[in-house]
Amino acid sequence: MSPEHLSIRSHNVASEIIEGEAIIVDVHTGTYFSANPSASLLWSRLLAGPCSLQDLTSTLHAAWSDLEAERLHRDVEAFIAILDEHDLLERVEAQGDGAVRGAEEAQGGPYEAPQVEVHTDMRDFLLVDPIHDVNASGFPEPRDG
Repeated sequence: MSPEHLSIRSHNVASEIIEGEAIIVDVHTGTYFSANPSASLLWSRLLAGPCSLQDLTSTLHAAWSDLEAERLHRDVEAFIAILDEHDLLERVEAQGDGAVRGAEEAQGGPYEAPQVEVHTDMRDFLLVDPIHDVNASGFPEPRDG
């Protein structure tokens, strides 16, 4: 059996990276997330396809080669724990050759551990489905559940 890899729950998540910051939306809960540059680099790697913790650590190490791999590995584990807490990832069986793909060039600037901020202030707005969930006057209403 192949080793376990991480993959974004693509049917739950919409995201975009804008000027080095990943904006991630859980379309089922309405929670959105913003990620600092190192977390955005990891998110970009996850967008490229399933990968292992080692792949993610290598992605950071390629961008900040002066840092110890052990520190980066701990930072990746903390990043994954946040994504897992919010059910943004799934475990899948590894496929392919395991080569790191989707890693971008160094971000420039000093390293900061991957940080993901959780935002719920727009939850009701993001859960509105203006095509299907409208009241008699045509005003959108949030979905139940």
